[in-house]
Amino acid sequence: MGVVHCLTALVRDKTFLNLLDADKDVLSVTDGVVDLRTATLRPRVRGDYLIYALSTPFDPEHPELHTIEKWMKDVTLSERLGRPEYLEFMQRLIGYSITGHTREEIIVMFIGNGANSKGVLHELLSDVLESLYYAAPRSIIVQTARGGAGAASSDMAALNGKRIGAVDEMPDEPLNDTQFRLLAGGAGIPARELYSAQASFKNLCQIILNFNFPVQMRITHATLRRIMACPFDMQALPVVPMSGAALDPTNPRHILLDIKMKGNLSRAAFFSWAVAGAKKWYEEGLGPHPKCCADLRSHIMDDNADVGMWIAERCEVGEGLMASTKMAWNDFCASRPEGNNITNASFRVEMGRRGFHIAQATRTQLRDKRCCHGLKIAGHIYDQNAAV
Repeated sequence: MGVVHCLTALVRDKTFLNLLDADKDVLSVTDGVVDLRTATLRPRVRGDYLIYALSTPFDPEHPELHTIEKWMKDVTLSERLGRPEYLEFMQRLIGYSITGHTREEIIVMFIGNGANSKGVLHELLSDVLESLYYAAPRSIIVQTARGGAGAASSDMAALNGKRIGAVDEMPDEPLNDTQFRLLAGGAGIPARELYSAQASFKNLCQIILNFNFPVQMRITHATLRRIMACPFDMQALPVVPMSGAALDPTNPRHILLDIKMKGNLSRAAFFSWAVAGAKKWYEEGLGPHPKCCADLRSHIMDDNADVGMWIAERCEVGEGLMASTKMAWNDFCASRPEGNNITNASFRVEMGRRGFHIAQATRTQLRDKRCCHGLKIAGHIYDQNAAV
């Protein structure tokens, strides 16, 4: 009975619970503890308070390390496009992501279409981190109509204690601007499991979003500045030609890769490469953003400027909402610098490209007027006199 009482006291002791797996600078493995600051393995001690152990062994001199380095050169096109700094940066970024630190205050985006090894990289991270890797649903970052303050948020609660939270193939839906900024920083995250009390936890998790082109985000300009955009512009082609896959020898982005390589990459070697990146991050930080990353982020910000920013900052988006195209266009023009406007027709084309249905209204005050369906200007009532 005395043992039971002691264990019960510990389980209910919040101070003790907060010590468990709280060290951001280490990873527990079966044969010890990896200190990410020095990329060394040391014995486990009682004061570590680690209750997990990753099954991948740590060997800083793994014999297959050169294979991982060669593969990452292909993924980043560091040699083919003359951007060695991108390879170095990617190693520091992955290394930073496996620590429990979030002080860079970024949301990482892997961006690219087709066979570009985004998925392979995520599989390696998942294989190495095991329970510390969370394949997160889109609901953690996308606006939803469900819930409100204090509502159950199991998806957010599941981030607690994770090192990486990955969201695959983001949809063209409005992102939750507040949630985006919250996940990028190191502040406490409020969350509640179903039938449980509201709680908060300190975020140790780096969020990585996978995007295809084009990237439409519908978030504010200030939030866009928090993104770390990483181009995955390599196109992997099988050594044995397949239908629809043609190698263009003049295209530096086309690389022949053995389709069996995916299963042949050593996760232990990848672990060693990532830990070396963590050590570099502790010593150097992420460093300057490579030009290819800075250019991609600028491109995204340009694509999401103007109409995209107007939607994020001035509109409500949802099923059943509508606004006359004339009213919407006038409001959009009023938000832009004088003399820097587009025509009503171009505005309608752009709204259609972003997924909003343009059609005559058949009900309410806007009956028989051309409307943008799925959107309403915040604070506006239906404009009964809007011309079309």
